[in-house]
Amino acid sequence: MKKAQLEQPFVIIFGIIVIAFVLIYGGNVIYKSLTLSSNVEFNVFIDKLKKEVDNCYSLDFGSACSLNKLNVPSSLASICFINVGEDVDYTKIPDKLNKTIINSVDFGREENVFLASVDSKNDKSITIDKLKVSENPLCDKIVNRELNFILENKGNFVQLRK
Repeated sequence: MKKAQLEQPFVIIFGIIVIAFVLIYGGNVIYKSLTLSSNVEFNVFIDKLKKEVDNCYSLDFGSACSLNKLNVPSSLASICFINVGEDVDYTKIPDKLNKTIINSVDFGREENVFLASVDSKNDKSITIDKLKVSENPLCDKIVNRELNFILENKGNFVQLRK
């Protein structure tokens, strides 16, 4: 047997190993970029929601603003708003957010907005100042990436209602 014939299987095996590493690394990079994209989309939505509340707060008493123009993330399944420090009707909370909201209320946290993602990876709870809800809690499932809520300036705060 010639030396080249003996080396050829090792070259092929080495090539297969290199290709496998490239595919695994590439798949990992793609997965991480998709996860990052989802996180960015969630954070942009949260920032815009806060800005909408601030914009409505800066308007005259009784002014109303709609939230239906917000670009809702595709991974958002449901959203709940509560009034911190007030009694919460836990029967109105979707199952995905029930434990999160109960823990927040029981431990006296200040979060008043709870977001549940489709896959539970991006579940978040945040605080939006000057925001109160007409019923405690005010929850909604996201359908067609739309929020069907109205903001109304009440002077010292902005009230959210359906």
